[in-house]
Amino acid sequence: MTTTEHELQQQILAAIGALPGVLAWRQNVGIGRTLDGRHARWGTPGQPDIMVICGGRFIGIEVKRARGGRQSAAQKRWEAACLAAGGVYIVARSVADALEALR
Repeated sequence: MTTTEHELQQQILAAIGALPGVLAWRQNVGIGRTLDGRHARWGTPGQPDIMVICGGRFIGIEVKRARGGRQSAAQKRWEAACLAAGGVYIVARSVADALEALR
């Protein structure tokens, strides 16, 4: 059975969350409505699925399925900005990819 991106995100968060001294969270991007009907936007288009702070360093993890998942133009721009600012950015297609970024 094929693992979905959502399932892989959950697996990566569980594996990273079990490591000592690591702060990791899932950051959604979207548009919706508040309870009183106002429009609300959260996140920045293109930002990575999982944000991590490890050893004082920011790591962005964009999760893609093992076959066929590709970054959008906005995701590539976010990656370039992250790297230019001294952060680490990876595209993870497995839990092993994500854990390797933390080494």
